[in-house]
Amino acid sequence: GRIAALGAHARVRLDGVGGWRAQEPLDEPSGIVTLAHPDEDPLVCAARLFAEGITTTAIPAWRAPADLAAGVLRISLHAYCDEGDLDRLEFSLRR
Repeated sequence: GRIAALGAHARVRLDGVGGWRAQEPLDEPSGIVTLAHPDEDPLVCAARLFAEGITTTAIPAWRAPADLAAGVLRISLHAYCDEGDLDRLEFSLRR
């Protein structure tokens, strides 16, 4: 339940930050958060975030051509994640 609540909170908090948009319903009961951006390359963003100590996954559109029109950035929240982790992620997505 904590992970699902954290995921829902993260979707609401991150939706629209730096142009990134949440792809799941904001209240979806999952710790997975998928973000899409109209101009940003998720592979480049994931590499930049990783260099800042933030682990995400970039999924290029070719990996799921029936489901994705463009690549996405995937965040997988875990029980040990907290508000500070979301603070750092939000700060980095704004740049």
